[in-house]
Formats: sequence, structure tokens, C-alpha cells
Amino acid sequence: MGKRIGFLLATIHQGSGATVWKYFVGEALKHRNDSLYIFPGGRLDFPGENEHLKNQIYSLANSQNIDGAVIWASTLTGAVTSDGSSDFVHDISKGIPTVAMGQKVSDVPSVDFDAYTGMFNIVNHFIRDHGARRIAFLRGPESHQSAEKR
Repeated sequence: MGKRIGFLLATIHQGSGATVWKYFVGEALKHRNDSLYIFPGGRLDFPGENEHLKNQIYSLANSQNIDGAVIWASTLTGAVTSDGSSDFVHDISKGIPTVAMGQKVSDVPSVDFDAYTGMFNIVNHFIRDHGARRIAFLRGPESHQSAEKR
């Protein structure tokens, strides 16, 4: 039996989550002896549309069910701060090897996105190639590290 890897994120139905989880599945298919389990458990404690009720699925991400976890930590913010999602990552990582994605979490290996350069390049494109002069930016939540960088 191979490794059982869990991928925890808020959603697989919208935003970047709708694309990224498919990439993980594609990579998992290359490792036929291993298993990938996806836990789309919503934003932590988020009351809108009873999203917090989805959080229960995260309790299945434990050492009895998976051997390691990739947690897209930045997708879990909304009702909790980045410190709250970091605490969640730390709780999971006590029992299994864990990598945090999209948010730096102390004492846990983390993969971060270069949101600043991406935003810089797209705004520069609008100015240079389309002559845009009046550009508005609607920011994301203050507790979301990637939104802060953008």
C-alpha cells in the first residue's frame, strides 16, 4: 500500500480551487500506488450559507486516515485570521507531515505564491497594452496574506 495524501482546501467549486485540485489529481494519477483524499471543508468558522458546517470534514484528516497533508491555508481564512488558519495547520501537523500552501506558517514547510509580481504584471499589461489610466482594485480580506501582497 502506498502513501495516503490529504489535500485540504476551502472549495473545489469556485475560484482557484476549481482548477488547483484538478492539478493535484493529475499528479496523483502518476503515482498509482498512492492515494489522494481531498477535503473541501469550507472556510474555518465562516457563518455565511452555513459554510462552517463543512468544517467537519477536516476532522477526517488525521493520522488514522492519511499519511501526509497539503493544506491550502490561505483559502481557510474569512472568518478567522491568518493566525487562526496557522493554528489549524499546526493542529493537523502534530500528527502527520504537513505542507502549508499560500500562507507561511511557522515551523511548517510552506509554499507561497508570488501574488505581488502577478498583480504588478497584469496592471502593467493594462497600462502598456490597453492604455488603461483609471484602474480600480477591490482587495480581498485583510486577514488573507496573498490579498495583502496584491
